Amino acid sequence: MALRPGLARHGTPLDSYVMVRKLHVHGGTPFCLIEMYVASSVFARFPRGGEKHHKLVHLLRQVEGDRLGMMQQTMTVEPADYLLAHDLAYGFGAPIARITRSTLDVDGNVLMAGQFWYRGDRFILDVEMPAKLTEHYPALAIPDSRR
Repeated sequence: MALRPGLARHGTPLDSYVMVRKLHVHGGTPFCLIEMYVASSVFARFPRGGEKHHKLVHLLRQVEGDRLGMMQQTMTVEPADYLLAHDLAYGFGAPIARITRSTLDVDGNVLMAGQFWYRGDRFILDVEMPAKLTEHYPALAIPDSRR
């Protein structure tokens, strides 16, 4: 299958992808729905059934290693539509954190891209990074900045 339009703002889509949908549950309550497209050539190198037992990004690191390039991520907040409310056992119109993420290889090919929808009442963003990171990646502090 082709990569769904709009999932990768940067990079060159490859010819074929495998779509993986996962529902993450904690304490019996769904908290995150994932729809991720993995390049077929990459997915074929995952251990058989590995996507059922491991995070996709972990499997991607295992098979691509040093060939991994940039990861781009955008987070927005939006109301839950009927399908998201149903899948996440959450209120219709309640806040959902939506993350769109794409991962490129060092040649700029889109290896993986997709979306994560988190229930607003279960979403926590906790990130630790080097304080000087913005020296190398100014877009962290100033969107669309150029070096």
